[in-house]
Amino acid sequence: MNKVSTLLALSLTMVLAVAFGGNAQSTDETVIRCSGADSMRGRIHTVAVLFMRVNPNLKVEIAKGKTLDVGIMDILNKRADVAMASRKINATEKKDASKKGVNLSESLVGYGGIVVLTHASNPLTALTVDQVKGIFKGEYTNWKQLGGPDQPIQVFRSDVAHPGTLVFMQDEFLGGAKFTDKSIPMNTFSEILRNVSGKPGAIGYTRIRDAFEVNRPAEEKVKILAIKKNADAPAVMPSRKNVRNETYSLRRPYYLYCDAGANEAVKSFVNFVVDKGWGTPGL
Repeated sequence: MNKVSTLLALSLTMVLAVAFGGNAQSTDETVIRCSGADSMRGRIHTVAVLFMRVNPNLKVEIAKGKTLDVGIMDILNKRADVAMASRKINATEKKDASKKGVNLSESLVGYGGIVVLTHASNPLTALTVDQVKGIFKGEYTNWKQLGGPDQPIQVFRSDVAHPGTLVFMQDEFLGGAKFTDKSIPMNTFSEILRNVSGKPGAIGYTRIRDAFEVNRPAEEKVKILAIKKNADAPAVMPSRKNVRNETYSLRRPYYLYCDAGANEAVKSFVNFVVDKGWGTPGL
């Protein structure tokens, strides 16, 4: 083939590629749509990148700024294939799924940690699980009741902006009880950190990433409390390692939900996330 013929052949190939939408891989690509708890988005995105490397014909799209409630509804209304959930689905969601003929499959992907923090001046370094529950429910109102200074306790908690965390804390950790009426709701965990750091006597909670993995101003200094399962148990500091090995008590589960009748691509992605685990070092 001479030079002119070669150029004509290349030109024809490029024209056909454009006419038929580019390379062949894009036409075979299957998209897996994820929606739900935004607190899970970072971790799911990290694992999704690994998944797509070994499955180049599969693409995972993760919605931003959603809540777990929205994620479940997105599955029921066929707007998503996988829902990220920082709590178990409730009776109403199960009923809605049944009405729409969707059989939701639940996969536990791991646990996150809840970090309890207080003002830096507080001399206490550890609390038992029951003491933390008592503080949040309003059974303890002064630190002297717990061996601390004669100082009123001020509780800061998350609000509906973090529905999964709030539901877990009230329904699971507090056994269905509500936070004390005197607790102050905050829209973000960074607001909880800021307010606890600025008020002697304050106590609140955040996720592990907010306490250890986010750069904060030097003036926002707090004391992170170790937790004891009971009065005779050792005090354990929160960390991803201690959450994984179950020595740290304040753990909350993370789930993925999909339709039990979902295609194999969706199921393979969910299984991949479960196999990788939650908070694995180096991922």
